[in-house]
Amino acid sequence: MMTKSMVRDREETASQDCKWLTNPTYANLNKIKILRFAQESGFSVPDTYIVNQKDFFISNEKEFISKSVYNPTITSWGKANRCMMYTTSITDDDIDNLPDSFIPSMVQELIHKRYEV
Repeated sequence: MMTKSMVRDREETASQDCKWLTNPTYANLNKIKILRFAQESGFSVPDTYIVNQKDFFISNEKEFISKSVYNPTITSWGKANRCMMYTTSITDDDIDNLPDSFIPSMVQELIHKRYEV
């Protein structure tokens, strides 16, 4: 359980003049900007696309994941109900069930990991 002083200490640490990939003081992170910054800083990043056409998946042999561009909260209603979007693998069935065009979505090449960080 985090105490108020622990939260305050984290907020003070986060607000210091330093570089963050995901600064906790920002409420709405743009993952595209973060990926660009990570790449410019020397990190390897997976191929990332904003797509809105089913043909993109049909013409690519790669495996993909889908993620939100901003924070994963999509919508909320009432006081306790929230719908979240998390990183999701895109299956062949998902692609088969897509309409020909859809709202722009961020997808990345799936990188099979050896371990979770």
